[in-house]
Amino acid sequence: MQNYHIRKIFIKAVDSANPVTLTFIKLFLIVIIVWSILFLSVYSSNDTIMPAGNAQNSGEDVDSLYSKALDTVDQGWYEEPIGYLDAILNVEPNNVDALTEKGDVLYDLERYQEAIGYYDKALAIDPNDTYALTSKGDALGELERYQEAIEYIDKALAIEPNDTYTLTEKGDVLYDLERYQEAIGYYDKALAIDPNYVDALNNKANALASLTEAVRPAFYTDLVYQ
Repeated sequence: MQNYHIRKIFIKAVDSANPVTLTFIKLFLIVIIVWSILFLSVYSSNDTIMPAGNAQNSGEDVDSLYSKALDTVDQGWYEEPIGYLDAILNVEPNNVDALTEKGDVLYDLERYQEAIGYYDKALAIDPNDTYALTSKGDALGELERYQEAIEYIDKALAIEPNDTYTLTEKGDVLYDLERYQEAIGYYDKALAIDPNYVDALNNKANALASLTEAVRPAFYTDLVYQ
């Protein structure tokens, strides 16, 4: 009944309004309608990014949340996926994929120690997860803890000796240690499995360039003393 009275008052106000006021009311209503349509279309989209709190209360299934997390990472966003991944881990704290993906997101944010924590959680559940082993090695390398990095990458290679990602990461650690010839050997192993593996191709080129630069001073020194 109250809504009926409100509508009745509104109708009377419109009827008694002058033409200028009516025009203003019509424009105002059009703006409200257009804004409402835009608002609903944005927030009903599957691509909407959801803050962590809303994601946890959304009731979405794990696959949907994981898919959204990957989509936002692919678009170059790294803070937003954490909300989706936290929502998954709130329901499934032992979800290895979500744990390693959160580690990857933190790695991309250069929060390497935090990333290692999530790789460790994944490895506590599955000690033979080669991706988590290699990714932890990669993060350790970024912290210049090279010997530890090699240990974890070697563990992964003992399980999957032909994994191109792991072979390339071993090459990267050796490159950082300026052991360029050894690094090239691992890039070559990766390329023997997948000749189009872009990371191995690029990193081998860098190692060859660095090796040339390292050899050149010795070459000129020999010329001087000949």
